[in-house]
Amino acid sequence: MLLARWSFERGFLDYVNALEQQRLQSLASALSLEYQQANNDWASLPSDTFEELSIHSFTKLGTKPRGPRHPPPHFDEAFDPFSPPPHFITPTSLYNQQGERLAGPQIAASPQPISVNVYSNQQIVGELRSTPRREFHSPQETAFSQHQARASIAIGLICLAMAALVSALLAKMLLAPVKRLLTGISELSKGNYSNPISEKRHDELGLLMSDLDNLGLQLESNRSARRRSLADISHELRTPITVLTGEIEAIKDGIRPLNMSQVNSIDNEVSRLRRLIEDLYLLSLSDIGGLEYHFETLKVSEHLEQIVESVTTRAKQSGLNITLSCSNNNEISADPIRLQQLLTNLVENALAYTAAPGDIDIQLRATASEVIICFNDTAPSIDSGALELLFEPLYRPDASRSRRTAGAGLGLAICKNIVNAHKGNITAKQSPLGGLKIEVRLPLIARENND
Repeated sequence: MLLARWSFERGFLDYVNALEQQRLQSLASALSLEYQQANNDWASLPSDTFEELSIHSFTKLGTKPRGPRHPPPHFDEAFDPFSPPPHFITPTSLYNQQGERLAGPQIAASPQPISVNVYSNQQIVGELRSTPRREFHSPQETAFSQHQARASIAIGLICLAMAALVSALLAKMLLAPVKRLLTGISELSKGNYSNPISEKRHDELGLLMSDLDNLGLQLESNRSARRRSLADISHELRTPITVLTGEIEAIKDGIRPLNMSQVNSIDNEVSRLRRLIEDLYLLSLSDIGGLEYHFETLKVSEHLEQIVESVTTRAKQSGLNITLSCSNNNEISADPIRLQQLLTNLVENALAYTAAPGDIDIQLRATASEVIICFNDTAPSIDSGALELLFEPLYRPDASRSRRTAGAGLGLAICKNIVNAHKGNITAKQSPLGGLKIEVRLPLIARENND
């Protein structure tokens, strides 16, 4: 407010000085006419002419002359109730070309005086001087300044009160959602993931609340999956251990003889337990990115044909018919060991979960940018709602495709991690043959066009 007050006073005084400059120009024009009528001699002018013209310049300040100028009025006629009072008249003096004062009071020296030349026939014949205003002098000016100061203070206080009120409202509007965010973050840090904090907001804070809620849901889902995985792993480990414990106790109690048949049975359970532990270890490595990959250019068809050829006899013995069709352009950049593991798991999965008699159709084709491998088998199928869960570790489908071999439900989860490491995609769908369709998409090596 002090700065605004100072700026107002400076601006008002500059305005007054500008009006004084305008007044002197009007007075100079009037004096020029009188000078010419006095035969271009200042000494020939009546002694009261300058004073009358000075007073008249105040009464006419800010107005344009209309018609010929009348003789200057007497002092008593120069002022009316609507004219500036006498104390508004600024001391003005007239000087000749030699700098001698001809009329008016002595003007004190000023660094920036207000002066206007008087011309006659385009020649300088005199100079009008006036002192610029630097401060308020009259009671009216002081009263006007004080009134403006009080008005400025009142306006400033009103603006300050309004700003405080608006600031309080804005602070309340902003702090309320921030407090909710802090509360939500605190609950997340405590492990309470089921306390939504989102409001019906469409700003950045609303988006942040929604993201925190989604984070809580994801953390809750991960925690549930982790607990479910631990329970499933415990169950999978308990089954072969229980069988082993039962058979060993039966041998110890003499219920079963210790012969080669019993040794083979125990060896089968140990092998099953070993494979389960190896799969769990492999899955954990793939989840944390601990599997090593050594990429090289290779043909998918060569690996796929080798795997299908190795299982064809076993498939026929199980009442299953395997067919394979491959396109020529199927070179990709992949780790040969992991690719072999991926394709083997998918073929073994189809063999394990297809009812006899049945068919397994494997197709390998390529587009302009990727290789697509489709594994289709006949019944039984899986509910569409459970297709996405097939790639979860230890997930068991419905009874129609329940595990009949030593698999523990880890193969597809490992396959998904291997495909992701190759920047590919794997999905499960219902097969047109009546069973399950697994589709793998891997990026194809781009070939230069030599045409």
